Amino acid sequence: PRQSEQRARLERSFEREVTEDHRALALIITSSMLGLLGMASLAWVLIRKLHPLHREVEDFEQRFRLLVEGVKDYALYLLDAQGRVVSWNPGAERIKGWKAEEVVGRSNAIFYTPEAVAAGEPERELARAARDGRLRTEGWGVRKDGSRFWAEVIYTALWDERGALKGFSKVTRDVRERRGNERTQRLFAEARPIFNQVL
Repeated sequence: PRQSEQRARLERSFEREVTEDHRALALIITSSMLGLLGMASLAWVLIRKLHPLHREVEDFEQRFRLLVEGVKDYALYLLDAQGRVVSWNPGAERIKGWKAEEVVGRSNAIFYTPEAVAAGEPERELARAARDGRLRTEGWGVRKDGSRFWAEVIYTALWDERGALKGFSKVTRDVRERRGNERTQRLFAEARPIFNQVL
């Protein structure tokens, strides 16, 4: 009888442990399923909220690309912090004569006259733009074929969120026509007294 009591106690103890293990396993499985369901719900909400934002960013990038590529009267391009060309628009190709694959990676100094390069002007202008945030200047620019044109140039320094210089945007415009008009107006102004005396 004693052995049977011990055996019965062992069986009850074993059954209790198995029942507790089953409960713990059921609790673990339920918690896991709830966790997975919560994560799936969170993922669904994030996808529904982020998808329109992602689409908005794509639309903005496309509009910006169309804007930059659509500008034909201005050379718009980016330089890295060392002054090397990293992007090129069709206006830059039209004004300067270089195709993007020919100029990307090259120094900005190729757009200056040999005299300006020898005087250190490309580096000095980048340094001024970095120091002041922006630089507007006019001077002789050089095309791929070596011909010169009078250029209006605007540099803008580009900084990251930590304040490190990332590079520069550069906008160049051929202003020969404007200079020609200004010269013609000066000549007419100088000639006006002569015309008044003759008439």
